[in-house]
Amino acid sequence: MSTEAYLWVKAVHQFGFVLWVGSMFALTLVLSAHARAAGQARDAFAAAERSIGRAMELGALLVIACGVLMIVRSPPGVSLMKQSWIHLKLTLAVLLIVMHGLVRARMARLGRGEGKGLPGWVGGLVLLIALAMIWLAVVKPILRV
Repeated sequence: MSTEAYLWVKAVHQFGFVLWVGSMFALTLVLSAHARAAGQARDAFAAAERSIGRAMELGALLVIACGVLMIVRSPPGVSLMKQSWIHLKLTLAVLLIVMHGLVRARMARLGRGEGKGLPGWVGGLVLLIALAMIWLAVVKPILRV
């Protein structure tokens, strides 16, 4: 892949990350409000949750597809998998995927009228993981040249 194409893929990867994490964080807040709502207000939350959930899915798809593409088709001279920081970032990505599943499962349960909202710390944990991933991608500690 050319360097220019790589940069385009990287830009889409970053856009997807912002969409994914932003939607996941927003969904944790909406699920919390949904659990506290009563009567007809609960029905209104379901439509909002579906829309936010679709944005979250699209963001995850862009991040994962572009991330795999950047690893597999990196330009000459760029060996991502030989870098220690990328392994830590990928580990955090797996944790973020687990959080994604947790949020989606809770959304499904609330949609069926079961369960309760997410604990407040879930949204904070999503943001903390995202911050750590951004720091790793920008600072690239333990960079091997």
